[in-house]
Amino acid sequence: MSRFDVAAIRNRVDVATVLSAFGIDPPVGRRRIPCPLHDGHNRNFSVTTDGSRWACWSHCGTGDVIDLIARLTRSSVFRLARLTP
Repeated sequence: MSRFDVAAIRNRVDVATVLSAFGIDPPVGRRRIPCPLHDGHNRNFSVTTDGSRWACWSHCGTGDVIDLIARLTRSSVFRLARLTP
């Protein structure tokens, strides 16, 4: 069983908040930014209008806030779950 409530995190935290916490300026509106996951230079990273999901249109894939934190910390969702108190 997970030590944290994944659904609660997904409902309370949006992608822009995660990006900001990592010092990354999130995209505004429907704009795209260079992908922070692969240090891209082209604007191929976007966030859904409700802020719940992200996508890299180059090769990093898509995900939610949990996936983004795991990718930004070069970890896995399962490792993150074990690290929480």
